Amino acid sequence: MLFGVVAGLGELMMARSLLDGAFDGPAGPALAPLLAMLGLPFLALGLYAVTTGAATAVQFQGPRVWLRTPLVYLLVGLGLLLAAGTAA
Repeated sequence: MLFGVVAGLGELMMARSLLDGAFDGPAGPALAPLLAMLGLPFLALGLYAVTTGAATAVQFQGPRVWLRTPLVYLLVGLGLLLAAGTAA
């Protein structure tokens, strides 16, 4: 529940930046908050999977375990937040 609350607060903080960037001028400043808003829920789901052990519930072996459903959310969320930081 903690990850959901933190992600929700992050979404609310990014919403104002997104609206300011989308309606005040060129669309360039709206890209970073948009990517951050997309990345926060994925990051929260991935962190939840890592901390609760949901990622180890399915028995996968090898390096491709990070490309399976519970853990790939963490990688996608981190990638989107990295892209948001780059766009800012």
